[in-house]
Amino acid sequence: MSGISRIGGCASYNGIIFINTDAGKVIRGIRRSDGTVSIQDLKVFSRVLRFYHLRIEKQLECIPVLRELFKVVLMLGIALFSSSKGILEYFSLRGKWTLRKPALLLASILGIFFFVFSDSNLYMIFFILIPLLSLKEINDARMFHGAEHKIIHMAEELSDLSEANIETARDFSRIHPRCGTNLMVVLIPLIILYSIAEAYFLPIAGEGTEIAISILIMVAGLEVLKLLQKRNMNWILKVGGLLQKYGTTREPEDEQLQLALQTLILCSEEQGSCDKDF
Repeated sequence: MSGISRIGGCASYNGIIFINTDAGKVIRGIRRSDGTVSIQDLKVFSRVLRFYHLRIEKQLECIPVLRELFKVVLMLGIALFSSSKGILEYFSLRGKWTLRKPALLLASILGIFFFVFSDSNLYMIFFILIPLLSLKEINDARMFHGAEHKIIHMAEELSDLSEANIETARDFSRIHPRCGTNLMVVLIPLIILYSIAEAYFLPIAGEGTEIAISILIMVAGLEVLKLLQKRNMNWILKVGGLLQKYGTTREPEDEQLQLALQTLILCSEEQGSCDKDF
């Protein structure tokens, strides 16, 4: 196996996505509500990633902003797809329904309704209820995030993934220096500065430009983070590590580690089908 030097990922409440830039693969592994496992190649995103790696990555690498813009747009696309798919899977009629599921569905519908169609602040009540009703799923996502980091750490250490196993993975840290959580340390001040400029100096964002502005802020954050890391400002990683440890990750269980390992192995294979069900 090869191509494990540039693997990243993201986690959701029911699984993990690994992104192998060198091999041009985006693989999603999920655990369904009935306990079965599905691992699939997200073929559209894989093709886009291969095009980027083979055709334009080298040309963009020396151009600030543009070199990060593609990555941000691709990651947002993957995150949006994964979130939408996860929501549909969560509310699937095939899954087990408890009282919490219809309550969460109703709170989401009412929150969106009052936010879009009403001047009332009632939507805030429902938007507070949503995370409270989703505590189990939030903790599951944190555990999958921790499993993702442990498995990536292990892949970076081992020369051959055939030696990888969950017993070895348990000993690795769930804090990773390349985690997107570190970006939040830079993004929060940038968002505050942008908000002050928007409110007191000049109206930067016009009608319908909020998404573009948000993407540009993320790109600027990545460039600033790169610059700070080059200057050995390790406090960024320390603060990001604390956010990971106490916020965005949690110690995973064996089932999360096993799914992460299976997904990573398929993401690291250069050839062959990546769609598997267990």
